[in-house]
Amino acid sequence: MVTQVEFLTAARQQPPRRAPYTFVPMGTTVVPSPWGKEGKEGKEGKEGKEGPDLGRPHKDGICGTIELKWELEQPMLIGGANNNEPVKFNDRYIIPGASQRGLFRSFLEATTNAHLDLVDDDRFGIRDLQAVNWKKHAAKWDPPGAGWLIKADDGSVMLRTCEHEPVPVCCICALLEIDEYTWHTMSLAERHAELSLRGLSGTIDLERLGPAFRRKKGTLVVAGLIKSVVEGQDAKKKNESVFLIDDTRDFPISTENIEAFVAIQPKDGADHRGPAEENWSYWKPHFEVGQAVPVFFRGDPACASKGRGGPDQFFMSLTRFVRVPHVFSVHEVRDRSQKALADNELDFVQALFGHVPQKEAASSNGKGRERAWRSRVRIGMAVLDESCKPREKGVTNVVTMKPRPSFFPYYLRPERFSHDIQHPVDWSNPRARLAGRKRYPVRGERLPVKEWPCPPSSGESRTGNNLLFLHNEGEDDRPLTFTSTMRLHNVLPAELGAILFAIDPGRWTAGQPELRHMIGRAKAFGCGQVRVEVVAHTLIANIDGKPVADLDLDACVTAFKEHVAGSVDAFDALPHIRALLATCNPAIGKAVASALRFPEYGDEKDRAKRTLDAYQAIKKRASCKTYREGTGPQAPNVGRAGNRVSDQVGHDDFLFLPDYPDE
Repeated sequence: MVTQVEFLTAARQQPPRRAPYTFVPMGTTVVPSPWGKEGKEGKEGKEGKEGPDLGRPHKDGICGTIELKWELEQPMLIGGANNNEPVKFNDRYIIPGASQRGLFRSFLEATTNAHLDLVDDDRFGIRDLQAVNWKKHAAKWDPPGAGWLIKADDGSVMLRTCEHEPVPVCCICALLEIDEYTWHTMSLAERHAELSLRGLSGTIDLERLGPAFRRKKGTLVVAGLIKSVVEGQDAKKKNESVFLIDDTRDFPISTENIEAFVAIQPKDGADHRGPAEENWSYWKPHFEVGQAVPVFFRGDPACASKGRGGPDQFFMSLTRFVRVPHVFSVHEVRDRSQKALADNELDFVQALFGHVPQKEAASSNGKGRERAWRSRVRIGMAVLDESCKPREKGVTNVVTMKPRPSFFPYYLRPERFSHDIQHPVDWSNPRARLAGRKRYPVRGERLPVKEWPCPPSSGESRTGNNLLFLHNEGEDDRPLTFTSTMRLHNVLPAELGAILFAIDPGRWTAGQPELRHMIGRAKAFGCGQVRVEVVAHTLIANIDGKPVADLDLDACVTAFKEHVAGSVDAFDALPHIRALLATCNPAIGKAVASALRFPEYGDEKDRAKRTLDAYQAIKKRASCKTYREGTGPQAPNVGRAGNRVSDQVGHDDFLFLPDYPDE
């Protein structure tokens, strides 16, 4: 953990290394369930073979209810059918049970270093001429090859290679009788429709494009719109391509190579409406029905029939300016970052809150994480107290922006700070590890609305959101409070202790009574800060079915901490526990609030654009050998890629989001 001085120093560097979020480091081991590998009671009364049982009471188990009070300390937005407005039920504001459950589960996952089973197995790509890893793999195979990707009825895929040549955009526009700006702003579907209308689709006599193609036949291959042109920038693309019909060869392509190819293609979002804009979103339906899809490739296609050798052997892209896949997928880096339990063993949170396997189990008799497990924790909706007089407050035209996990300078860390690790610590670096679990720290105050980023004033591709928040104080200036009921079934004392700790960690942590949680949208701006506490409970012991009037809750929390770390003192000293609790401390958040903001860089008028420029500058500084900081002729070279990673926060070679301070 870094000090507050080091944290703020790094946040003021240029480009600034700061963000409204941080990462709780991964613990050294995954904490297993207290039920162990064998939770089910066998015929002889001994603990059996699979995991926690909903239908057979454990001799030490506890059932019952816990009444919770939620006190809103900052404006909150948890959307319903309209995600931009507070959710209601029967005309009363609520906090859905799923939102409460997700808050407690994610907190306990960080506490117990739970399996990262629900992480999507993405693979990211590089498309930057200056990035060392792009040069390493793309330049090695320059110029690229070309061909048609064809999916057979049996699901196998073949690459039919062919010769290709560039064709000037101006020649295409002359035939279509349009200007180049219009061409660059047309979607791929619009371009193909226009080409078909003019008889330029499919195999054609290429001489129509100019004398350079005399006596040649082939297919005109074009890409989609150029977003930079839509946003007002000049187009740099001068050529499209033609694929010739001569000298074709067929090569089988492995499933692994197809998966890597698909993973790195940009795709239209789930909320996209209208004709496809991204290239793969247009081509995928054609590919699935066996139509040939034009691709460019680098490497030897003869190496692509078995497995996946990586970008140093073969990869494909939909454009000539290729997107190079990173060497490692998210799951491959995850598996190096966390030592998982055996497949037949549930972790602490999975056994308590339930688990759904990512892959369908071969049978219902699977064990551990191979099969689904129901939750033993149920939470009803938290309903706003009838005595409160709520009010709403709108925020118009804002961008709740965030970088994606592909932004490696924040989402990845070196395996360990050492002089033999070099930048870039990206998704191609074998020493890269996940930075941890993403958390938005509480800060005791919210960022003034005037400082929230708005959409860029130029361009039509980005639009802001109009958000309606439930204010933390009602019309009578009283805090808004909600109440909910949590139901527990067959939980062990250590599990009850975990739940109590997650609800109100400050109550069970010496010297830290004021810890808080964050819930809902706009956490990046300080919204959604809540205080949660237990106001009543009715707990029944399985052993005799009677209420436990004198149940020692402190002993349950102690049992949980001892299960995680062996003792309370050892638990409190764990680095990831200290980091997690620091993100819940409003005093720390308030002290470093100036650094809990999106980075900004450059002189652009729009704050959102300055943030995007900052991310780009940070990424270039980490991935390019000749990144030039500044714009004047005397601007110094501060190349970072290839440099050894420093362990000194604030050092020129320290390019990672600094740890959140815990003191």
